[in-house]
Amino acid sequence: MERLQQIQDLRRALDDLREYGTTFKKTLDAFKDLIDTEKFASADFMTNMGDSFVDWMKKTKTCFISYEKLFKTQPPETFAEIENILDAEEIKIRETDIFFQAEKFLHIVATSSDLQKNLDEHQKRLAKLLERKRQGAKFKATLEIFAKFVKAINEVDFGKKFSASKELNNFFDDEFIGRGLFGGELTLTADADKSTSTTDDVKTSRRKKVAAATEIPAQSVTETDVADADKSTSTTDDVKTSRR
Repeated sequence: MERLQQIQDLRRALDDLREYGTTFKKTLDAFKDLIDTEKFASADFMTNMGDSFVDWMKKTKTCFISYEKLFKTQPPETFAEIENILDAEEIKIRETDIFFQAEKFLHIVATSSDLQKNLDEHQKRLAKLLERKRQGAKFKATLEIFAKFVKAINEVDFGKKFSASKELNNFFDDEFIGRGLFGGELTLTADADKSTSTTDDVKTSRRKKVAAATEIPAQSVTETDVADADKSTSTTDDVKTSRR
């Protein structure tokens, strides 16, 4: 997503500014020594000091512009404060990113082999959907089902978890929901939040398209809907899938 990319660019700019600041500080320390020892500075030294200062000022301006573009306000005084704000903003974006949340379903593991077999089928179906180039409202609604299941696994409030299970039972069978959500037999792996989707340009562009899709209540999606969505895939995509 574009906003995530802007956040990453600002983080890199801050890191660059740290390096420029370290270089400029060394130059200033050397300049201080010249003053303390009453020595003349060479022309090269003065040029390097000027260049270091200009580099630091330019990168500072870049950081200010980037921050103001993201948050429509002036940045706080310290790098740490900016980075904390960026971290919070990234978490907020990822939580509302349907692709990122749905992909977490691929990082679920089961504690028993029979439930794992059932889980594998759902994960294969999701992986196939995520590879598609053609998207629509039903496609997004299907992803929302997977995303809601992931959220339900982490939900600690029993009432909210139960409500979510009622929305999911049109898509997942009762045993899968019961053992997975209430029996504790399904868990997310530690790397669930490290999905590569945000660094994949193709999937990033897909997110932009899906964001404009019409919202459909998650409970209206069934496995039949998924089958219908799969049938809408172009012949070219079918050929590519068979080749894979």
